[in-house]
Amino acid sequence: FEENCGPVRFHKDGKRVYMRSNKGVDLSRLLLVDVESGEVEAIESDPEGEVDFGGAWFSDVTEELVATVYTGDRVRIYPRTEALERELQWLRTELPDGEISYQSGTEDESAQIVVVGSDINPGAVYLYDRNQRTLDKLYDSRPELPSDHLAPM
Repeated sequence: FEENCGPVRFHKDGKRVYMRSNKGVDLSRLLLVDVESGEVEAIESDPEGEVDFGGAWFSDVTEELVATVYTGDRVRIYPRTEALERELQWLRTELPDGEISYQSGTEDESAQIVVVGSDINPGAVYLYDRNQRTLDKLYDSRPELPSDHLAPM
């Protein structure tokens, strides 16, 4: 195949669409395409130049692009706002070592389900209250699987 592309979601202005594409380049990247004019703006490609574009996080409240994600040896999250940068730094200090992912959240983004897992931890699920800046552990994924049976990668 010469090109691999697909829509990610519409921009909040309703006139442009975020697209993933590898047209003319080796690795896929995130583009913003004006639907009427066809004008293309390159938003981002892997900062380390290793892997295809992995995904995008958008705010449900503002509809802004708040982070991009790439999966190489590990998942890499690139915040695009200072608020998310600070939030991820705080979560990394409060949660066990591992890869953090966001799952569902409230419409107003005041609460979020956060999952952290690693090669030696199948994962734990937390409720993150942004307003109170608290984490409440909901459950461990696969608690019957002893960590000492897992190999560090």
